[in-house]
Amino acid sequence: MNLSPTSSSVPSSAPPVLVELRRLSKSFVEGGRERVLLTEVDATFREGELVVLLGKSGSGKSTLLN
Repeated sequence: MNLSPTSSSVPSSAPPVLVELRRLSKSFVEGGRERVLLTEVDATFREGELVVLLGKSGSGKSTLLN
């Protein structure tokens, strides 16, 4: 999952980066089995952006925010 634009699509006058995620992964063991929620997520959030997280239940939205 890659949520960030490519560096060539970001103008040099782009607003400052507020939060940047690189290769973020999250998993846990439940009932003896590993459950992978996020796998190497990249995202860049800039000042003034409106960001919406969409996905089905259990897809990792709240985990990403936490």
